[in-house]
Amino acid sequence: MEEERESFKTQLKRLYKTGDMGEDIRIWWSDAPAEACGFYWAMHILQDSKSRITSVKIPPFKLEGDSLRFINGTSDLSPEDIVEISATEKNIIFEERKAVALFWEKLVTENAPLRAVVNGIPCSLEEDFYDWVLWKIFPQRDFQVVEAIGLSLIQGTYCGVTDWWYAQRIKAFIRKTG
Repeated sequence: MEEERESFKTQLKRLYKTGDMGEDIRIWWSDAPAEACGFYWAMHILQDSKSRITSVKIPPFKLEGDSLRFINGTSDLSPEDIVEISATEKNIIFEERKAVALFWEKLVTENAPLRAVVNGIPCSLEEDFYDWVLWKIFPQRDFQVVEAIGLSLIQGTYCGVTDWWYAQRIKAFIRKTG
């Protein structure tokens, strides 16, 4: 944990330095909650940067032959996807940075336990917002927690929720119900 914290601090210092020096910054992101919030947060900290900032927003799915492949975020991209999607790079003008930064500040002041992307917009929510996915998927028999999490990720509606979040919600439900 300490190693990750130090890595994050180093990366953050590098981002600030890059912004201060006016070097180009490209941000890849998707509607996955962590990535969307990361984009809004980055616009907040870089709102006054001298840098040219561009963004590449990952589409939620890609047509491959006769089927759709869902893309849950940047970690799902292949090298071929990166080349193809990079053509959608868009310049983020100063006014857009400011608007997104103001929106992020609003979310921060709400201080909610959960932020999710609903209809393409990050919003503050109660921590039980995604519980419906678990209740829909729970097997109607005894089961192990790992099975419920797996079913939620595989059969649940795509919403960018991680296995960690489902595990925390199941633990909270168990604590509550005994």
